[in-house]
Amino acid sequence: MRCYIIDDERFSIENLESYIEKFSDLELVGFNTNPVIAIEEISTYKNLQLIFLDINMPELSGLDVADLISKDIGIIFITGYSEHAHNAFEKGAIDFLYKPISFVRFSKAVLKAQKYLSELQVLPIKEADWLFVDVVGEGKLIKIDISEIIYFEAQNMTLCIQTKNEKEYAFVRLKDAIESLPKEIFCQIHRSFVVNVNHIREIRGNQVTMSNNSIIPFGKLYKEKFLDNIRHKMFINYRR
Repeated sequence: MRCYIIDDERFSIENLESYIEKFSDLELVGFNTNPVIAIEEISTYKNLQLIFLDINMPELSGLDVADLISKDIGIIFITGYSEHAHNAFEKGAIDFLYKPISFVRFSKAVLKAQKYLSELQVLPIKEADWLFVDVVGEGKLIKIDISEIIYFEAQNMTLCIQTKNEKEYAFVRLKDAIESLPKEIFCQIHRSFVVNVNHIREIRGNQVTMSNNSIIPFGKLYKEKFLDNIRHKMFINYRR
């Protein structure tokens, strides 16, 4: 797993770095004591899977940082204060480590992350008009017709699949789903949403209304690209 450390205490980073070196399947790609700079650096790394994130930091807390980074990246929170545990797990944390961190406890967190992230897989459907979903907490695979899917929404470490009749949840990263979905049907319009263009009812301003009346916001980085992709299907009244 490619991982990154954000902690304002240098000795804490060095401690984690020494632990990471003991795992042959962990790769530390970077670290920073400044959470603002760290967020910028993280956006440049490809296939970053795990962040060790301190909660008590100046400028931005670890909880704030969690809201600003990709939902596809797993988080193990670190702190010296137990009262933060509840908020940390509300952010979808894989685990929560108290300082000082022992190697044994660190190892358990890493193994938990490996198991959790290995489950974030999606079956390829490039040649099919259906997919199988491993439903969270039910221990079963259900078959869903692609034509029935209205949109996908990344929610912490799970993926919400909104169909015509219900919602299903799976341990799948949004970026993995995007790579496997037919690009002529599914488009990303927000960092947390991928929509089925066949279910778009209306585009008004920075919002998209879907066939089930769900309203989804356009992300600033996605609207222009989306409109370019559908421009050949647009009839525009230039005289209004």
